[in-house]
Amino acid sequence: MRFWKGKIVLILLAITHRFVSATVQHPAFVIPRIPQLRNNFAAVVRSHTSRTLHAENKLKPTMKERSFAAELASENVVAFPTETVYGLGANACSDKAVKQVFALKGRPSDNPLIVHVATIAAVSALSGSEPPPEAHNLMNKFWPGPLAIILPLSDSSPLSKFVTAGLTTAAFRMPSHPDALALLRDAAALGVQGVAAPSANKSGRPSPTSAAHVKEDFAGEELAIMETAVPCEVGLESTVLDLSCSPPVILRHGAVTASAIRAETGIEVDNGERKKGEEGDRPKAPGMKYRHYAPKAKVILCEDWSTLPAEARADGARVLAFEGTEHGFGPEQILSLGGGVKEGSQRLFEHLRTCDQLGATMITVDVGPVLAAGEEGLAMLDRLRKAASG
Repeated sequence: MRFWKGKIVLILLAITHRFVSATVQHPAFVIPRIPQLRNNFAAVVRSHTSRTLHAENKLKPTMKERSFAAELASENVVAFPTETVYGLGANACSDKAVKQVFALKGRPSDNPLIVHVATIAAVSALSGSEPPPEAHNLMNKFWPGPLAIILPLSDSSPLSKFVTAGLTTAAFRMPSHPDALALLRDAAALGVQGVAAPSANKSGRPSPTSAAHVKEDFAGEELAIMETAVPCEVGLESTVLDLSCSPPVILRHGAVTASAIRAETGIEVDNGERKKGEEGDRPKAPGMKYRHYAPKAKVILCEDWSTLPAEARADGARVLAFEGTEHGFGPEQILSLGGGVKEGSQRLFEHLRTCDQLGATMITVDVGPVLAAGEEGLAMLDRLRKAASG
């Protein structure tokens, strides 16, 4: 009988080895020996995956969504893609986990985070109360998608105080990126109701729209990073709408505009009176108070090209221009923003990072088409102004 038991154990181990080898799909992954069948095999897999660093100090993202969810459940930080930019996520109800996000980014502690959820029901659980009808209207029309909604919190809210930066409100969002939604759903199944996540870059830097950008900013850090075949198609951070005041006010412009909100829901929105978005000196939403999106080189926003300084045309200078608006620059100096604001928004952060890699001495941005786009250009204009103010 003992002989057959031993045979069964060996067969089970062989099947498990074959299954995990097929699942992980990474040449650097080695299945560890398992001393006892009762060991939690998921924990073994997790300990041998993307939290290991390459010898050349690059991060090694190898885990599937469910293993990344296990990282979140273990109070670790995960960089994951959304339709806007990459996020640096942590369990929104864990002080330990959220503090790691602030430490990794070098983020000021009074700058609140957006909580990402997989379901509308999670908003009620995390805010500690039922959202008002206006919130449900907005969620039903714009979720999943690039709209974050600020709601008041009750005393029973389980959110970490570091997520809210000590405020009595919090912003919630359901992303539409398929990998982000898969991660959030798997994390919820493991008890993580919400994931607090700012952009996955060092504070002040241009936001990341690819895993490569995340690795660039966090080289040498121990961080789990999700790769994806689906791009961050919006390219700029979400619209943040404060529903805790009347009338609701947009505190950060994004792809969802005031006109779109009005057309879809009938809700009248204040289109950007930012002073209403602060409690004292504390911002109620990300992107309001601190230096953001800035590359290393000086950024000039140009509408009147006759006033452009000579150094902006020097050999080391670069220009971000829309199609047909080269303004006398050589092709080697131009990074194209495409044919309009939508394409320009998708490319902006990548181009700013490319300018850093090229050692640009100055960056000129053709802001005329952005201004001409009116409300559709407000999100891009906001990021450009902040980049230029750095």
